[in-house]
Order: sequence, then structure tokens, then C-alpha cells
Amino acid sequence: MQRAVELLYPENTFESRFAAAYFMARAANSSIDEHLDSIIGSAMYDRSPFVRMASTSALRNSKDDRTINALAQTIIKDSDYRVRINALRTLRNYEFVKVQEAVFEALYDDNVNVAITAASIIEVNANSDLQERILSQIENANSLNWRVKSSLMGALLSIDSKNEIWIKQIKSKIDNSSNAYEKAALINVLGKSFLAYDFIVTKTLGTDEKVISTAGIGALAGMREKEDFPSEIETALADVFRQGILTGDLAMIGTATSVISDPKYNYRELYDTIDFLYEAKEKLELPKDNEGLQSLQAAIDYFENNEKTESVVNDYNHPINWELVETIKSDAQVKIITERGSITVELMVDTAPGSVANFIDLVRNEYYNSKNFHRVVPNFVAQGGCNRGDGWGGEDYSIRSELGPAKYGEGYVGMASAGKDTEGTQWFITHSPTPHLDGRYSIFGRVINGMEVVHQLEVGDRIISIEEI
Repeated sequence: MQRAVELLYPENTFESRFAAAYFMARAANSSIDEHLDSIIGSAMYDRSPFVRMASTSALRNSKDDRTINALAQTIIKDSDYRVRINALRTLRNYEFVKVQEAVFEALYDDNVNVAITAASIIEVNANSDLQERILSQIENANSLNWRVKSSLMGALLSIDSKNEIWIKQIKSKIDNSSNAYEKAALINVLGKSFLAYDFIVTKTLGTDEKVISTAGIGALAGMREKEDFPSEIETALADVFRQGILTGDLAMIGTATSVISDPKYNYRELYDTIDFLYEAKEKLELPKDNEGLQSLQAAIDYFENNEKTESVVNDYNHPINWELVETIKSDAQVKIITERGSITVELMVDTAPGSVANFIDLVRNEYYNSKNFHRVVPNFVAQGGCNRGDGWGGEDYSIRSELGPAKYGEGYVGMASAGKDTEGTQWFITHSPTPHLDGRYSIFGRVINGMEVVHQLEVGDRIISIEEI
């Protein structure tokens, strides 16, 4: 730690300062208070926003109130929105009453991802003393982003899950919204209230929109995890999980089996037969449905008191198309045209030939046209390429992982993965350097123009098309 602090000094190279700050940010439970002045100074004044981000995150290990003052008064006003996000995330480690003014003020930040982060912190820390203030934010601020409003509504239900007026309002918003992602977010909010159980079941089993059904089964699973779950709906919920599994939908299977195979819920007593697990398993195939097959087998092992079955290693079944690779220039570029603007990506065919060839093939077949960015984690990644729109989608093949020498900096494009050799159609773009992804997720490109568009992307934003340049 002492050596890392020395490397933070401004006369050192960017690489040294960033590595030191990132080390401190990732080090769990490390005491930093004896070095606090140096770390606060780095978080406030370092000339690189990436160093300021990492130093700000490192402050979460401080127990000194000087940190709160620095974060809430100065760092949260940093010119780079990513530093502001990290400041908020660090503030959540402190008693909320001490930091709430800074968090509420951030709801109106110019960058929507800062506001989304602030709202999520309020949702987690909601209490009756904040009820009127939260209500006023919802009622008086029509300009608030829908994700921000969803979190604030979630905060209200955290305070009073039996408030029928709020529940009715949220149901109405779901029924009247044309945005599937907003509906999904609000269904997750309703999962805080058992009074919304029947409504959520209807939405979960009565829709073809995967984004909504995935949110619904997740909300129901969350209900079951609550300590005050009402026993009178236990049997009905078990049947909903059975119906969800029988749909063959991977999200339904993965979520439902995680609940019914948890020993603390004792679902062995609720099913007369587990034929439905075998029936669902027969519908799935490798490699596309590997996650679902693993989940079903784990549930079967639990119900039959078997030893845990060894996981099936996913074999890629989509070899590299070398003929296509040979036609791709080393500096090949594509333009990702979105509702927010265009993003130009340079592809790394020399270090990730299989990933690039797979991506180009999908682009030429217009696979990505009209698909959404289904996942945006502020100051982490924007992810797209899912044919379902909920993150559970893919095609009936997988490609090899290509873990080359490239490292994740700002604007690097990587393949989403559920493990080695499971890559397919989904990819993500990083908002800032993320060294903890290095060597774990294939990198196949980097943004060379349009990074300002990447920083504006929100959940549900549409990819109009991707074109080779």
C-alpha cells in the first residue's frame, strides 16, 4: 500500500499512477486512512480522469469523515461524469443521512447515468423519513429519466409495500407504456409487494416479450426470497415455476430452477413428480442451451438426492472462417449506427480473427439491425447483440474465446461470455478502463470515433444498423 501511494505522485507516468489507484480500488478491506490525504488528492486533482476514477473508488475503504466531505463537496462535481458515478458509489458505503443531500442533488445531473446511479442508491436506503421527499421528486420532475423514476418508485414500495395507491399507479404505468424495458423495470419494482403477485404472474406467463417475462420470473423469484413470504401462495408459485420451466425459455428455466432447487425452500414437498424437469431438458440442445441444461440437471440432482453432476464443458462448434479472415484488412472498421448517433469501431482481426470474422458475418447478414442495447451499467459497459433483448439470447452455435494481449481501456469492444468458448452474438463496449476483464473476455475491437455516443447510450436504445466502412 505504501508503494502504491508513492506511485500516485503526479511526477510518475500515467500507467504507474493508474495501476496504483486501480490496485487500491480493487483491494478488499484495505485500510487507507493513514494515506488518506494522498488518495483524496489523487481523486480530486490527478490530470487523468481514469486515475481520479480509481482513486475515488479506493476511498470506499476509508472510515474517516474527511472522505465524505471530499466526495460530497468536490469529487461529485468533477467534470467527468464517470468520476461522479464512482463518487456516488463510494458514498453509499457511509451512513445515508450523512450523504443524502449529495445523492438527491445528483438526481438532476446533466448525465443520465449519474442520475440513475443516484436513484439506485436512494432505492436501497429508502426509509419513512424520506417518503415525502421521494414523492415530490416523482411528482414534480417530469424530466426525470424512466430508469430514475422506476428506482424512486421502488424506493416508495420499499418504505410501504402495501400502499395500494402506489401499486395501482405502477400497474397503470406498465399497462400504458410502450417501452418494454420500462415495463420490465416497473415489474421488478412491483416484486417488492406481495399484493402485486397475481398481476406479475399474468404479465410473466401472458406475454411473448422476453424482456417482460424475464423480469416477471425474476420478480417472482425475488418474492420467494423474502423472509415474510406468505405461505398461502406457496403452492401456486410452485406451479408458476413449473409452467415457466416447461416453456423451454432459458431465462425462465435458469431463474425458476435456482429457487426450486434451493434446500431452504423445500420444494421437494411441493411437487408430486419432477417429470417436468426431464421434459424441459429434452427440449434443449448444446451448445446454445448449455446454461439451461446445467440448471435443469442441478435441479434434478437436488430432487433425486444425486451427487452433483459434473458440468458439461461447452465445445465451440463454429470454427474460424479463415477464408473470410483473409479478406478482412488489419485496420478494418465498422460504423454502429444508433438512435443516439454513430460509433466507429476498428476491428482487431490480427489478434481476434475468429471473433472478428463471426462479427463481420453477422453484420453482413444484418443480424444486429433493430436490436437493442439491453444492458447499460453506468461507467462499466453498454452491451448489445441479444436476439431476445434481455441478455439470455444467442444462436445455435458458439465460438472460441480469444484471450490475446489486448487490454480493456476506454471504448474497447469485447465478446460477452458465460465461460470459456461460449461466445456468440453478444458484445459490449467499455466506458472506461476495466483491467479486471483482461484475459477473461475476448477483445476484438476499439472505438476510434463516437465515444461521446457510447457515453449517452441507455437501456433499450436501438441499433439501427452496423455497416462496414
